[in-house]
Amino acid sequence: MRPNAAACICLTPPTVEPVSLSEAKAHLRVDGTDEDVYISACITAARTRLEHETRRAFIRQEWQAEITGVISCALPVELPRPRLIQGEPITLEFRDTAGEWQQSSDLMVGKTREPALLWITATPSTIAAPLSDQDAVWRVTYLAGYGETAADVPGPLRSAIMLLTAHLFERREAVVSGTIIAEVPKSIDWLVDPYRVPWEGGVR
Repeated sequence: MRPNAAACICLTPPTVEPVSLSEAKAHLRVDGTDEDVYISACITAARTRLEHETRRAFIRQEWQAEITGVISCALPVELPRPRLIQGEPITLEFRDTAGEWQQSSDLMVGKTREPALLWITATPSTIAAPLSDQDAVWRVTYLAGYGETAADVPGPLRSAIMLLTAHLFERREAVVSGTIIAEVPKSIDWLVDPYRVPWEGGVR
């Protein structure tokens, strides 16, 4: 069975947002501090949603992918949530026959494409047999994102976060009045479309 990153989980979220509170307030033309907590929540919600839409990590964060199938030199697996941060450690683990996770150094990573590719150069003799096609006996932990600061994130993605933040702030219910629906601005799609990465796995 071809290897697949069947699910991934964010172990360490970003420590900053691509759009600062002061930038968002200037965009919203909001003075004072009464709405600071809500605006900050809107920024985080907007960034999280657009990361989901693009299947990317924007600011440096730690991810772990559970891998099903047989990884080998012939059949690599794509690592979700590009881009992979160059020079950062990648931890590959396998589940042994005793049910414990053990680290393996038998890997190669192709970092020049998005998503990055992971190959296994040797299969440990003590690896557990998968209980089903969906049973992950491999997992890989890595750091992803454009960088550690907001300035590292491409401008169109930051603009999209700003627009979605404003939409969430200004329209706190789905219906504005009567049957008029507050639709998300189409310009957000135009901004993020070039950055979308195909990946169908789940996120936990």
